[in-house]
Amino acid sequence: MATGKGIPNCDIKDINLAAAGRKRIEWAEREMPVLRLIRERFEKERPLEGLRMVACCHITTETANLARALKAAGIDAVLIASNPLSTQDDVAAALVGEFGIPVFAIKGESTETYNRHVRMALDHEPHLIIDDGSDVVATLVRERPELLEHVIGTTEETTTGLVRLRALEKSGRMTWPAVAVNDAQTKHFFDNRYGTGQSSSGLRLVRQGRFDARPRHGRQRHRLRNKSNSSDRGRDGRFSRYADDGSSQDRRHFYHGYWKSTRDQRKPF
Repeated sequence: MATGKGIPNCDIKDINLAAAGRKRIEWAEREMPVLRLIRERFEKERPLEGLRMVACCHITTETANLARALKAAGIDAVLIASNPLSTQDDVAAALVGEFGIPVFAIKGESTETYNRHVRMALDHEPHLIIDDGSDVVATLVRERPELLEHVIGTTEETTTGLVRLRALEKSGRMTWPAVAVNDAQTKHFFDNRYGTGQSSSGLRLVRQGRFDARPRHGRQRHRLRNKSNSSDRGRDGRFSRYADDGSSQDRRHFYHGYWKSTRDQRKPF
């Protein structure tokens, strides 16, 4: 099977993992009732019929259900992995073998393989791009400018990706609208606080919120306080102070130092 533009439909580890992957995808769907309702509506309305998309994202059970909803909307989507360490090979196999969605993702793939997947996905000549770090957009602008006329819009969910997009906009080379998902308060609330914040061990750094650390060097555990009426919130809704146990100053320096050193490790354009 091939996509609408004639490119191969997959580069995955093992298609024989598809059956197991489908079970995991359907299990995850039970905890995603809103997305399921959207998919059911899309199956009737087909609002994206005839459009092509490249989605660079984590290839997990959650993303798989998003891909199913997009396919139900009528869009012809190709998926590549934004992070080789998060790729679930059985999910990738299920998307290809059980749901007919082209995927280029292998857990632990090299940088060379990742770049090859980006270029193969661009052969799909996308109208829409879901990006994570702006690698797809950057490659499109640098190497495939003839495809820019097809682009209707893009989305970006990372800080680094938005730095690159704003550099592109400043240089006058951005000819399409982009949704800055990373700037949305909803994204910070669900992703950083309940996603990254709750899945990390040890010192947990949350961009908008507080630190939540396990005991270190005899310090008392600091609890993450996130009540909407917390006195720690400033006028913009963000936390303006950290712990009140004498360690706040050190932790504030760590917080700012961390983001200053990791804010833009990728070259803009």
